[in-house]
Amino acid sequence: PGWVVIVRERLDTRVIPLNGGPHLDPDIRQWNGDSRGHWEGHTLVVETTSLSKKTHCFGSFESRHIVELFTCIDADMINYELTVEDSMTWTRP
Repeated sequence: PGWVVIVRERLDTRVIPLNGGPHLDPDIRQWNGDSRGHWEGHTLVVETTSLSKKTHCFGSFESRHIVELFTCIDADMINYELTVEDSMTWTRP
């Protein structure tokens, strides 16, 4: 309770707290960023900030804000949506 752990290929593990706590100080940067999650019905909403300047996402480096939606469709399917915002790189998400 209170956490979601996602293990991706290459054993890259994300530990996402669900306790409603604040994000880390923006000066603290991590390779996978600082993720915080909450549930909206059957959808897990994960907001990620403070990604390392060494990681990039579609040409964005500095001020990324990522929102992921994981929605349970049925016992065998999850719908995944990703929105990346960076006003220094793009004019819209």
